[in-house]
Amino acid sequence: PVELSQTEYDASIDDNKSGWVYHQLLLDVATHTCALAGPTELFVRHGGFREDLPIGEDYDLWLRLSQEVPFYAQRGFAVLYRQHEASTTRQLRARNFEYERVTEALQRWGRRSPDGSEAHKRAIKQRLASMSFGHGYGHFHRGSKRTALRSMVAAVRHRPLMVKAWMYIAASSVGAALEQRSTEIK
Repeated sequence: PVELSQTEYDASIDDNKSGWVYHQLLLDVATHTCALAGPTELFVRHGGFREDLPIGEDYDLWLRLSQEVPFYAQRGFAVLYRQHEASTTRQLRARNFEYERVTEALQRWGRRSPDGSEAHKRAIKQRLASMSFGHGYGHFHRGSKRTALRSMVAAVRHRPLMVKAWMYIAASSVGAALEQRSTEIK
C-alpha cells in the first residue's frame, strides 16, 4: 500500500503525455476517469459516457475528446487507483471491449492526431495483437476455449509470426471441440 504522505507530488506538465494525444491513446490507456478534468460542456457535446458499454466507456470518451482538444498531463500522481480481483476491469468478458474501442477509433479517425502526429503502423499492429492475445489468454485459462480461439486468431491476424498465439490456437481448437462435444452430450 502507498500512503499519500510518502509520495512526492509534481504538478508540472508532462510534455511527453500532453498535447494532441489521440495517437498515443491508441497505444495505451494512460488516462484514468478520476484523473481527468474539463468543462462540462465538452463532455456533454461529445455525448458523455456511452452507457451501453459495461467497461471501456471512459476510454471511448477519451478517444473522442482527443480529436477535439489537446490533453495536459501532470508529472505527479493526483490519484491512487486500486485494483483487486473483483474490480470490473478484471472481470473476464466474452467481448474484448478495449480492442473494440481501438479498432472503432482507427476506422473513424485513422492513426493521426489532429496535429498530424501519428502512431506507427507496426506499433498499432503490436497493440492490437497484444490486446487480442491477452483476452484469449484469459479465456483459455479461466473461460471459454471458443472465445480464446477467436481472440488468438485475431492476434495472429495482426502479428502472423506470433508463435505463442499459434500454440494457443492449436490448444484452443482442441479445447473448443471438447467444449462443443460436452455441450452436445448434455
